[in-house]
Amino acid sequence: MKYIIKESQYKLLVENDFDSFYEKNRELIDRYNYLKDKKEEKEHRDNPIFTLSVINKNTNPQIVGKVKWPYSYKGKKSKTGYLTIYVGGPTEFPEMLDTPNIYDISKEIISQKLEKHDPYDFN
Repeated sequence: MKYIIKESQYKLLVENDFDSFYEKNRELIDRYNYLKDKKEEKEHRDNPIFTLSVINKNTNPQIVGKVKWPYSYKGKKSKTGYLTIYVGGPTEFPEMLDTPNIYDISKEIISQKLEKHDPYDFN
């Protein structure tokens, strides 16, 4: 025997099944989502995505990294999804952006500052 149901009835059945499944497995699903988010955060910490630029070129030049960071930092979440992190100035990098290995050095500085100001919390 073949049943014919309307699309709206089908959607209601699926939604009810989904809601019921979620309620029965809420703790497991929430833990999975939390661990997945923490894994992604750890990957961002280990391999930050950033661009370098020089600001205040004429007065007090500074190298800053614009870091893609969709997570909380110092207890707050950025509205733009990016952080600006100070990397150094002429004292640390006399050649500024022309310094050899500036990207690798900056990556390490950014990772250290992320860890210092917002330690990785894995509970």
